[in-house]
Amino acid sequence: MSVPSDLYDRNWLWSDGADIKNYLYMAGDDSQPIFHGVQEEMAQLNDFCLLCIDGTSKHLAELQRTVKRYRDGKERADHPEFGDVSNEVVSALESFYIPRWQDTETFLVRAMCLILLSAFTEKSLKDLALYLAPAEAPRFKRKAGEAEIGALVRYLQETCALHFEEPESSQAIREKCRSIRNDFAHGRWDVLNASIADQSLSTAFGAVTELFYAIDEASAIRG
Repeated sequence: MSVPSDLYDRNWLWSDGADIKNYLYMAGDDSQPIFHGVQEEMAQLNDFCLLCIDGTSKHLAELQRTVKRYRDGKERADHPEFGDVSNEVVSALESFYIPRWQDTETFLVRAMCLILLSAFTEKSLKDLALYLAPAEAPRFKRKAGEAEIGALVRYLQETCALHFEEPESSQAIREKCRSIRNDFAHGRWDVLNASIADQSLSTAFGAVTELFYAIDEASAIRG
């Protein structure tokens, strides 16, 4: 798999691959089927992100190989009226198409994967809050100025009586992803491009996994 190493840290990140316990969440509380749903949806998201990354990387590599074949004279682009237009095709690829796909690989794909991870985390926490809340508990409602995911974590701790601490890695990545979602939505793409340049997706997925493990373990203890 030709996955860029600065996006993902390892080569086995398809969800049906080797041991990925510390990267993708794997349900431990068998008494609560909701956790298995979270596990399956996270694996699905992971595979989708990898497909986007790998497909983009392969397409970019093929464009670069096409340029080399034209430059080496192994292929030529013939136009019915103008004849050999190989140099023009190479110029277009190098000036426009390859830079566009490089930007797609380094910015757009990375940003969308992080945004999807943030949305998945929020959705999963809402599902867990609804499922694990006592029948008489008030419905989830965040306080003014409170971030949605942070409020959901608090609801699980206080209303659902789950005794866990949110891992520092989870707090850091959810705040970063919240900023990414806001910058993307409001067109601050120059700011966003700089903020995600060094963000490994496997590290982000791993941080979310730590949060789900903490909730899973607290649920098993609560019974």
